Amino acid sequence: MELGFKESLGLTKKILKGLKKLKKSDKVEVVLCPSFTDLEEVGKILKKSKKADLGAQDMFWKKEGAFTGEVSAKMLKELGVKYVILGHSERRRMCETDKLVRQKVEVALKSSLIPIVCVGETLKEKKNGLRDEVLLRQIRAVFKNLKLGRKNLIIAYEPVWAIGTGRAAKPKDSKEAEEVIQKILSEYVPESKVKKQITIIYGGSINSKNISGFIEKGKMNGGLVGSASLKSTEFLKIIKNTTLSFPRPKG
Repeated sequence: MELGFKESLGLTKKILKGLKKLKKSDKVEVVLCPSFTDLEEVGKILKKSKKADLGAQDMFWKKEGAFTGEVSAKMLKELGVKYVILGHSERRRMCETDKLVRQKVEVALKSSLIPIVCVGETLKEKKNGLRDEVLLRQIRAVFKNLKLGRKNLIIAYEPVWAIGTGRAAKPKDSKEAEEVIQKILSEYVPESKVKKQITIIYGGSINSKNISGFIEKGKMNGGLVGSASLKSTEFLKIIKNTTLSFPRPKG
């Protein structure tokens, strides 16, 4: 399971303190994605605790060069980062295109980072029945002619209308989206690789009460947690409830 969040170092340390009380599960993986300024410090703590892996909230699409203010895959690797969130709706709102997301994914894979690729429709697109069309466009941009090799990749279905609104999708919504994503993936990735190397998770107003529903009924393999992670107690409850929900039912 991958859990991304945005916060200060103080809040991060609270969560890490709480993680020490939880037993590390071989079924559920926790990934903490703090802000760039906290990566080094959080990485040092995680290296000692071994309770979670380190992730970044974004990454530049060039390996190196004169790009003032950007953070490269090489920089992230040096800090012990293992995962990186790419194509988040907040980034897409700032004119990040499907093409740019694809470029970032390629660099991440070549750098042995595991991309957490965010996809999902806006409220307007949902109302106009365009969810499947949006998912097709976003996933096709990433996977068409992609050389995945033996690398792992995570797709986070995040309906934009549910992010930070407190209005989470229903498990049946995530189940439908998961089936659409699987169908699209089958056009570009061999079935054996989909099962072994690609994980599909849900993001969008996740909390400790609804996470189990997305796993048990919604066919998701985890969650990308945003605003709920700003409350350390709630975040730890989500992790605990996720652990209790695995393994999720098949079918």
